[in-house]
Amino acid sequence: MTASLPRRTSPNLERYLPLAVFALAILIYVPALWSGYIWDDDAYVTQNPVLRDAGGLARIWSDPLATPQFYPLTFTTLWLNHYFFGYWALAYHLTNVLLHAVSALLVFRILKRLGLPGAWLGCLLVLVHPVMVESVAWVTERKNTLSLAMALGSFLCFLEAGWADTEARIHRGRTAAGVLLFIGGLLSKTVIAPLPIILVLVAWARGVKLKAPMLVGAAVLTAIGAAAGFTTATIERVYVGASGGEFEHGTSPLGEFAARSIIAGRAVCFYVGKLIVPYPLIFNYPRWTIDIHSLAQWIAPAAVVGVTIALWIARRRMGRWPIVVWLSFLGLLFPALGFVNVFPHIFSWVADHFQYHAAVVLLAAVGVLASRLPQRALVPAAVVVILAFAGLTFAQSTIYYDVETLWTRTLEQNPRSWLADTTLGTLEAERGQDVSAAIRFERSIEWMKAQYHGQKDAGFGMPYYQLGILAEKHGDLSTAEQRFRQTIDFDPNHAQAHANLALVMLQTGRIDEAEAQWQLALTAKTMRDPADLARRAAMALSQTGHPDRAAKWIEIMNRYRASKVGAVTTH
Repeated sequence: MTASLPRRTSPNLERYLPLAVFALAILIYVPALWSGYIWDDDAYVTQNPVLRDAGGLARIWSDPLATPQFYPLTFTTLWLNHYFFGYWALAYHLTNVLLHAVSALLVFRILKRLGLPGAWLGCLLVLVHPVMVESVAWVTERKNTLSLAMALGSFLCFLEAGWADTEARIHRGRTAAGVLLFIGGLLSKTVIAPLPIILVLVAWARGVKLKAPMLVGAAVLTAIGAAAGFTTATIERVYVGASGGEFEHGTSPLGEFAARSIIAGRAVCFYVGKLIVPYPLIFNYPRWTIDIHSLAQWIAPAAVVGVTIALWIARRRMGRWPIVVWLSFLGLLFPALGFVNVFPHIFSWVADHFQYHAAVVLLAAVGVLASRLPQRALVPAAVVVILAFAGLTFAQSTIYYDVETLWTRTLEQNPRSWLADTTLGTLEAERGQDVSAAIRFERSIEWMKAQYHGQKDAGFGMPYYQLGILAEKHGDLSTAEQRFRQTIDFDPNHAQAHANLALVMLQTGRIDEAEAQWQLALTAKTMRDPADLARRAAMALSQTGHPDRAAKWIEIMNRYRASKVGAVTTH
């Protein structure tokens, strides 16, 4: 990929491309537009108290723990969606689709500004590729669609300001706009932190002499991005729960690094493979077992290192663009490669939404490379690929219709998904299908034990909690207590497990222990409404003949209501 003179784009194409892109985006994402909410959408939207009033908007920006992740600009857009449309899911989905279309158009503008051919094809590939569906069709991934649009807008501003041009006079206004959009992108999702480094790499690929002002500016922005990324990683590890046995892979620092290198290498190869052949796309992919002593598992990381070295060596013959594209792709993937703990890795090492930003780089590069084919071959080939991808995207969007559709489809493609069994079991329990729900929860536990090789502190407490609920419902208090304690072993901050354990203890006459569990529930990071918990504790104590203790909890309830203190569920 070189910066040679591009083929001229028809003025009519540029004039009508935005309309075509938005129309195509709406068309291929029609199933997503009519979908509801899934999985984390409760914590982000439907059960998120900060979306319900003006005070919540202030908390979004002032309290890093008020939302599942500290991405205040993302949650501000969700707050605005709720302010104008309430919980009408179409509004949230449409916003995601429109942001995705904007990003595709920005890819077109960036490639044109860089003087690279195939801008229209790169734009369309980004728009219709099926691997992007998870980010666009899932309301929670507003952080992806918003941050990508911000990042690409920032990148275009820096290009327009002359930062990647030879002997260009830097435009201060556009530079300022680029900085503001970059910061806005970080406040949407910190995965865009490598953007300043990518800008420097692009300038280098174009043969621009890297001067001190540019390097200093890039260094400052990189430092800001690194600080934001460190904050995200800390919240993820300390408050969201990205720590414990399931994130530990070796008995020594060297063994740990080796295991994480294998995870990263396999993940990179996986993501490249899904861009080439986007089938099957699964919401919850199987989680690999890592063995640093297996030579076969070192093939993927060796391949990644080998490609990197080969592209670097070949830069004099092939040009600098290939190595720049590859390094940019790796840089944007880095936060999700396993070197930094992220909570979703408890379920799988890979997910389609992890490569939403990085995929843009390779898809744009494919558009540029493909444009060098003869027109008589390029146009029909492009039409076939775009139509095929559009069809796959439309079909993939249908699985996000609701929770049951999503997880049923997931279980069909990944039969050992304990997360799918747990979620479907919860739905069945809510419908009163206790026997089938219990079977699913027990199966979830077996799959989970197999995945983590029986590690006591590795896994997910939800199936144990749901079995505790069923046991409590049927009067088996001993089993209920055992299951709630197992839940807390996995997740000491599971507020509802503490609260339900308190009720079991109250029914068995252990009043002091019950109150201790309610206190733990109040301070748990997952407690949504401490005032309501205190109300329910007071009611339970009153009904069991303990009015003095109930009065204390009524005071606690009033104190929380007065101060409006509360925490939002984190995942």
